[in-house]
Amino acid sequence: MSFQMKEPILVIGLGGIGSKLAVEAKDSVNSDCLIISNDAK
Repeated sequence: MSFQMKEPILVIGLGGIGSKLAVEAKDSVNSDCLIISNDAK
């Protein structure tokens, strides 16, 4: 099974670990991200 990613891509991270993963994922696929978290930064 294979798939193709086409732009635009939006990565959404929910929660503390989700937001950290979203930031890493957006950097690897060169996209934007939306972070939803209640954690203090």
